[in-house]
Amino acid sequence: MKKKLTSCKSFCLGLIARPIFRLSLSYLTIIMLMSLQFSLVIYQISFRELNRQMPPRSLYGRFPERTDHPDLPQIQDFLQLRIAEGKDNLKNRLVYLNISTLVIGSIVSYLLAKITLKPIDEAFLSQKRFISDASHELKTPLTALQISNEVALRQTELTREQAREILQDNLLEIQKLTDLTSSLLTLSNQSASPSQIIQIKLDDVLNQALKQITPLAQCKNITIEKHTNNYTIIGDPNKLAQLIIILLDNAVKYSPKNSNIVITSELKSNKVLISITDQGIGIAKQDLPYIFDRFYRADPARNSDSTPGFGLGLAIAKQIISEHKGSISVTSKPGQGSTFIIKLPTA
Repeated sequence: MKKKLTSCKSFCLGLIARPIFRLSLSYLTIIMLMSLQFSLVIYQISFRELNRQMPPRSLYGRFPERTDHPDLPQIQDFLQLRIAEGKDNLKNRLVYLNISTLVIGSIVSYLLAKITLKPIDEAFLSQKRFISDASHELKTPLTALQISNEVALRQTELTREQAREILQDNLLEIQKLTDLTSSLLTLSNQSASPSQIIQIKLDDVLNQALKQITPLAQCKNITIEKHTNNYTIIGDPNKLAQLIIILLDNAVKYSPKNSNIVITSELKSNKVLISITDQGIGIAKQDLPYIFDRFYRADPARNSDSTPGFGLGLAIAKQIISEHKGSISVTSKPGQGSTFIIKLPTA
C-alpha cells in the first residue's frame, strides 16, 4: 500500500513539475476566475430582479382596500416560494455552468499551453541538437591532434622531417578548429546581432562578395559571370554580402577547374530573384531537403577529403535570408551542377 502511495505521489509530483501542466493550470486559473466573477455578477443582478417581483410592504399602507383580501397571504407565500425556487434554479445553473467551464477550460488550457510551448520546445531541441553536433564536430580534429602527438611521442628516433610533417598536420587540424569555431560563432550571433536594414543597390552587394571570392575562383581557373540589373533592395549590406559569399564559395568548392559560375537577377512580383548557377558535382534529390540543416553535408561532399567544410555555410545563409523576410531554394542534378535562387524584397 505504501509503495502504491509513494508511486502515486511521485507520479503527481512529476506531472506538476512538467511545464505544460503548470502552464495549463495557469490558463485554467485565469479562465475559472473570469467565470466565477461573471457568475457572481449574473447572480447579483438576477437576485435583485427576483426581489423586485415581491411588492414592498410600504405599498400595502397606501392601498388598504387591497390588503384586506382574504387570499392575500396565500398570494404572498406563493410569490415568496416562486422567488426562492428561482434563486435555487439560478444557483444550480450557475454551478452547472462553472463545472462545464472547468471541464471545457481544462481542455482549452491544455491546447493553449501545448501551442505556447511548441516553439519553445522546438527551439530547445534545436539548441540541444546544435550542441550535440558541435561537440561531435569539435571532437574530430581534437582526436586527430591527440593521435598524431601520441604516435610522435612513441617514436624513439624522430627525424627533423618527420617532426615538421607532424607539426604541419597539427597546424592543419588547428586551422580546422579555428574555422569551425568561427562558423559556430557566426551562426549563434546571427540572430543576436541587430540587422542594419537599409536601401542598397544589388551591385554593391555582389561586388563586395566577388571581391572576396574571385581570388579563390582564379586558383581553379573558374570564371564568374555577372549578368544582373542594379535593383534597389532592402536589407543589411554586410549580411547580404555574407550570404552571397557563402553561395559563391560553395559553387567554387564543388565546381571543377576551368568551369563557369553565372550570377543573374530578375524582378518578379515585387521580389528580386538572384540566381547563382554552377557546373559542379550537383546534389542528389534525397539530400536536397536537408542541405540547409546544420552540419549536414551531402554524400559526395562528405566523402571528399579535398573539399573542406563543416556543413554550416548554408545554415547561416538560411538564417540570413529568414531575417530579411526572403526565401532561398535550390535545383540540382548530380553531375550537372546546382542553381541557388534567392528572393529578396525590393525597395
